[in-house]
Amino acid sequence: MDSLFRKPVHFYSPILSFLITTLLFASDGGKVLVQEVEGEVKIIPALITTIPGPAVAGKTLSSGDVIKTSPTGSTELFIPHQKMTVKMHPGSELMYMDDKGTCLIIVSQGLLFFTQNDSQMKGCRIQTDRSKIDMTQGELLLTSDIVDEIYSLMGEFSVVSTREGNNADVVMGEMVMISLGEAAVVRKFEANDIPEEYYNKFTQNQALENIPPVFTLLTPLSTGNKVQEENTGSPKKYLLNVNGGLTMVGDFQYSHVALNPVFSGETIYFGYNLAGFMGVSDSVENLNRFSSLSRILAPLDFRITTPRIEFHAGRIENLTFGHGSLLKNYTNTVSYPLLQDGGVEVHYTSYTERISAQFFISGVEELTHGGGILGIYSSGLINPLIPLRIGFGLVSDLNQLGSLPDTSWGERTAPTSSLTGIQAGFTYHLDGDLRRDTYVFGEFSIHNYHRSLRYIKSVAASGDTTEQGFERTLSYGITGPGMWWKLGHFSEAKIAFVFASALHQFPYFNESYSLERAHYVPASEVAAIEKAEPYGEDEKWTSMIKSHYAGIDSSSYYLPKDVNYLLDPTFNSYDKIGLLAAYQHNFRTYYEFGLDFMYLTETGNTGASNSYMSLEIDTGIHEGLIHGISEFGFYYKHQFTPALFSTSKAENIIYGFNLGIKILKNLNCVIQSRTVFFDKNFDGKTDKITTQGINLNLTF
Repeated sequence: MDSLFRKPVHFYSPILSFLITTLLFASDGGKVLVQEVEGEVKIIPALITTIPGPAVAGKTLSSGDVIKTSPTGSTELFIPHQKMTVKMHPGSELMYMDDKGTCLIIVSQGLLFFTQNDSQMKGCRIQTDRSKIDMTQGELLLTSDIVDEIYSLMGEFSVVSTREGNNADVVMGEMVMISLGEAAVVRKFEANDIPEEYYNKFTQNQALENIPPVFTLLTPLSTGNKVQEENTGSPKKYLLNVNGGLTMVGDFQYSHVALNPVFSGETIYFGYNLAGFMGVSDSVENLNRFSSLSRILAPLDFRITTPRIEFHAGRIENLTFGHGSLLKNYTNTVSYPLLQDGGVEVHYTSYTERISAQFFISGVEELTHGGGILGIYSSGLINPLIPLRIGFGLVSDLNQLGSLPDTSWGERTAPTSSLTGIQAGFTYHLDGDLRRDTYVFGEFSIHNYHRSLRYIKSVAASGDTTEQGFERTLSYGITGPGMWWKLGHFSEAKIAFVFASALHQFPYFNESYSLERAHYVPASEVAAIEKAEPYGEDEKWTSMIKSHYAGIDSSSYYLPKDVNYLLDPTFNSYDKIGLLAAYQHNFRTYYEFGLDFMYLTETGNTGASNSYMSLEIDTGIHEGLIHGISEFGFYYKHQFTPALFSTSKAENIIYGFNLGIKILKNLNCVIQSRTVFFDKNFDGKTDKITTQGINLNLTF
């Protein structure tokens, strides 16, 4: 099986996977998708050559088609161009029209609920015999029979009486009644005016819309109308952010100035953070290095966003595939400004959102030298009648030692050490309503190593326990079965069983991965380990370590992540079982909180079983929640460790905080600190690198 993952295949396999998976799921021809059907629902096609038939989940509507629900039937439609959903209750009828991209929904009768949550997308015009409604972002309930009753559960809508010609503007909490020959009447609606489920939804929206600032720790600099004044008018297309202050990187102090010009259009966003650092003494490290392509691309933020494709070049942050068993919260710039890189991301979503695909390159410069990290993930609904989404992913580090300069190896040709991970998973929608969705999920991941990894574990035989060596080129892990709950639009929770074979870690490609890829180990450390039994007697283990020597005299070694962990060949040498639990809460744009914990314990260990844990805590507050505070965040992340909060094997710890104080309308003071651990000088010792700063940010 090793032959499947040799270097020539490493580059082409992600591309091949992307094409195969996309073709597998790419049967998205229609413009409107029937998502859910209950009871009897009928489609009357516009073309007389097409036979009318029942609506089923996954079927598409073309322009001019009519869809009708029986007295016991209901359905939900999705209009991808506008990212709008339409819920049709029993006894409803509508016709969908598409005129050169302009959406028109003609309602004959019934009770219908419209929702559109993307402010960047143009909405639909809704038309009855008596009224016309222009809808963009918001939630609207319409009942049409002898009269039209239009209720705004969220947002503001413009309604025109087709016979009388008079206009009415309806805001959240109001309704308008329109009948033939009478003027429109706007009033507040009550609980008994609409079905209970929709009134509950309105009260939930109202609570979120009207939330006042919770804290008043600092006195605001102006009246409470300031936020409203800032948000009025069209958004600016051209911005200039000026940033300056003091920064400390490790033990070195710098003053710095940064200019960040930004252009923000409808589909294109361009920003470039041009920063200069000046050391306060002559002995500090030079951070103003633009000789490498990675340093040039890292400050770039270039995005192209269309309804189907999103392209991003520059710094990659918080990239996750599927449920995160293989790649989770990956970033290619972990310790700014010391370590920076520029990569590429591409996201594809079909019109009906049945299929999606992601592709990324961690660093353009390293890729040109035969290294870098490539990843691809595709998911889709194979059968539209079954709410089952299948996903496949692949991540390949073409050379874990690729970040090292060629001079590291002396006169020896620089070796390579690749690693490839594959994942497959599923998500099945069990149940859901307006407030809650429940899913069952599972994910399977495999790591394929560049060469056999040697490890040692205790084996019981004939009443005795002996230390024996084993080898493997593959390890695997299972996440699931698990339950996933989406609670409204703002919270979600997960719980799942987990299993990992010997040597398997997940997520292997995590946020701190770039710090763990390569390790410098002096020959004296390896010699000391060899003296401890039974390591020195295991020739295969010794050969695995020493094959990564640097220079002709073998005075030092550069070990990839998978081999470096086996400097202790008993580390992670047994199968493991455990539990994963996660919770995420986002309150509109005000704050978010996330907690992710995984616990694994060894099985089959004849001695004391070891445990391995992962913990992520991430919380943030944004402008508007606390007067005078523009931002606040705290995070702590420690991946796959026998002891939380311990600095042993500390490259997998990241923690820090940020605090922004609003001084003037466009002027903020930001205090921040971020700590990571890695061997900065390649001397075999792990360094604690803390980057701290106090800066003033001015936006024009």
